[in-house]
Amino acid sequence: MWTIISLCHDLGYPLEKAEQILDKTREMMKDFIPKPNIWNNFGFSGTQDTINEYILKFISTKMKSVKKEEKIKGILYMGRIQPKYYLKFAKSLEGFNHGIISAVIIYKMLLYFLESDFNLNDDHHYTTEDARQFYIRREMLRAMAAHTCSDVYNIYLTTFSSLLFLCDELQEWGRKSWRDMYAGLNNNAIQLTINSFTLSKLDVEEEVKMENLESSGTIAENIVRVFEHQYSLYKTTFRDGQYTIGRDLSIKKKMTVKLKTVGTDPNEIKIEYVLSKTKSVFSINFSEPVDDEKSTEIRNEIRERIQRLLLYTSDVLIDGKKIKT
Repeated sequence: MWTIISLCHDLGYPLEKAEQILDKTREMMKDFIPKPNIWNNFGFSGTQDTINEYILKFISTKMKSVKKEEKIKGILYMGRIQPKYYLKFAKSLEGFNHGIISAVIIYKMLLYFLESDFNLNDDHHYTTEDARQFYIRREMLRAMAAHTCSDVYNIYLTTFSSLLFLCDELQEWGRKSWRDMYAGLNNNAIQLTINSFTLSKLDVEEEVKMENLESSGTIAENIVRVFEHQYSLYKTTFRDGQYTIGRDLSIKKKMTVKLKTVGTDPNEIKIEYVLSKTKSVFSINFSEPVDDEKSTEIRNEIRERIQRLLLYTSDVLIDGKKIKT
């Protein structure tokens, strides 16, 4: 099961990027034509839309026990849609997220999924084996769809959707990763170390070498982008929800950004994200002040830009102090 999920969960990535390119093209065309009449979108219609809706219902359904008198006949379950999942995945498909697109593609491509026994009618019931086969298929598709659906929150590290999300975030080879968010860095400028990855604990350290960057604006832009994108993604994916009272996991990611050395003192910026059962904290700490005008300029710009974002008000610390809102 994991082999299929891991190999196919990014099948929709090119289509997601194609939609983004189209949006950029449309925006650029406005500089030349008031109302550019270019290809509107990659939306679905007709039979395609019907098939996609069917797959959305499949992914969003759970099995419900039937009445006692029906169990005597060996009929144990019936399918029921979970509205919160249906709406979240429908929104994800509308946004052209590659996770849900991958789930749709693999459902249509593989006979294994096309042979799925799925019916929501009240007169259609499932035996134990029927329900087992349904859940095997549903879990594979739901994991693919959920790993890029920020509306679906995670309370365990070892669910398939959590593993896919973390693999995408930590993978440092062979694909366009979030290293591309950094401007002006060499390919070997980022080194990732996984200190611990267990059933309930993830501890990761990352070193980013920016010694070759001279522009304070570029350095500040790179670091602020981490706060604005990557860590907001962690906070959303592992946010509190209805069932997080039972969450027993720990995530810690520490990033050390190495800047051009001034004298003999280290010139570093440390960014850390910590999630535990009792707290969620983002922090950014600067090394001891260095006697250098550019270093001071970089630090001041980062502080000001993060404060302007106002995305993390109560749980962001700068040099140990909360951001004032």
